[in-house]
Amino acid sequence: MANRFYICVGCYFLLLVNFVQPEVTWDESVYVGLGKYLWSGGASGIYEPFRPILLPIVLGALWRLGIDPIIAGKLLVALCAALAVVIVYKIGKLYYDELTAVAAAVVVAVMPVCVVQSVLLYTEVVATLFTLIAVLMFLRLRAASFGLFSGLAFLTRFPSAVVFFVCAAVALAFGRVRFMLLAAAVFCVVIAPYFVKNLFFGSGWLDPFIAAMRHQGNTVFSEPWHFYLTQLLWNSPLLLAFPAGALMLVKRRRGESGVVALLLASVVPLAYFTLITNKQPRFMVSFLPFVVLVAAAAVDLSKTWQKVVVGLGVSLSLVLAVVKARENYYGYIPTDELCAGQIITSVPMYAAYYDNLFIPAYFDPGDAIERFQKHEAESCMFIFMDVFPCEQMRVPDCATNSAKLRELFESHPPIVRHRVTIYGR
Repeated sequence: MANRFYICVGCYFLLLVNFVQPEVTWDESVYVGLGKYLWSGGASGIYEPFRPILLPIVLGALWRLGIDPIIAGKLLVALCAALAVVIVYKIGKLYYDELTAVAAAVVVAVMPVCVVQSVLLYTEVVATLFTLIAVLMFLRLRAASFGLFSGLAFLTRFPSAVVFFVCAAVALAFGRVRFMLLAAAVFCVVIAPYFVKNLFFGSGWLDPFIAAMRHQGNTVFSEPWHFYLTQLLWNSPLLLAFPAGALMLVKRRRGESGVVALLLASVVPLAYFTLITNKQPRFMVSFLPFVVLVAAAAVDLSKTWQKVVVGLGVSLSLVLAVVKARENYYGYIPTDELCAGQIITSVPMYAAYYDNLFIPAYFDPGDAIERFQKHEAESCMFIFMDVFPCEQMRVPDCATNSAKLRELFESHPPIVRHRVTIYGR
């Protein structure tokens, strides 16, 4: 069965490749632009200090090698998604028979949110792969590898560190002090370059985290407390089995540190994302595999009716996933002719397709005004879109500063007007 499973994973990767598009959304373009910035020493791209750096470093390396970072990057994310399915299978085999482990992996693979995120340049899928490997290493008692992959998960997406600290608490509760000392040492060594980068670019080693915390309060994405519970069931009604699975897992393997870690890895990140204001479906990718692995304990595939139920659930999720993956999303490819120098912009999408240095003027218009005035003299173009999420992020004096920033852009002659307005000199 294992060989057939790996063949199916290969087919799954090819299915994901079919959904790859050249358009990028806001965050995707920032990751590409940040990669260019880091690899060019600040001569190209765009810089947002609060972003994690691992995915941008990879995308920037592709760009530096002359490879299209958008298409190649999305293919890489799709490959990470396929590998994550394999790791779910391997974790499942530690607690269940092979058929149940395969079923758990398949359920994760076909969930709409997983399929959609597997072909976008977001950090969730890559970070989840590293988190899954880290948990697998924790379960196998490999301290150094646990610390290594936990560190890589953190460098890909900061909230991924939640699972590291959950496992650390479990290890210490079970008296594995030396295990955690080694894991923590490796973890700190891995994440250290990020803080060095912050100091090198003048961001301050803690400032990016403070900025990231502000984004957690973005009310544009405010949802009710039960948002993730509803979304989990929409992605797969099979997850109704989670409470029964948790009880059965504890009953069968009471006192095992791995079981405690698996349960907490599914519940604690869910609680964390539920408590913050900014709630988005893609955030579920971080904890969804662990929820499925726990729910799998309630499944007995030796019973025909349960095989039928699981089969129907998987089929429904797959159909919804294909429909969602084929939907057009709000990314676009700019085709404007830009000048050869530095550009001030209120939208980051251009940084993914052009190699200019882009100065960001968005999020906080107060900071943007200072940045605009500082860089105006040496900038050859000014790209403006009247979209400032500062009001939703509770930025002081948002309306007043937004009006002032608009005036600064409009003080230059307009060249192009469409989705954005491009001003020149």
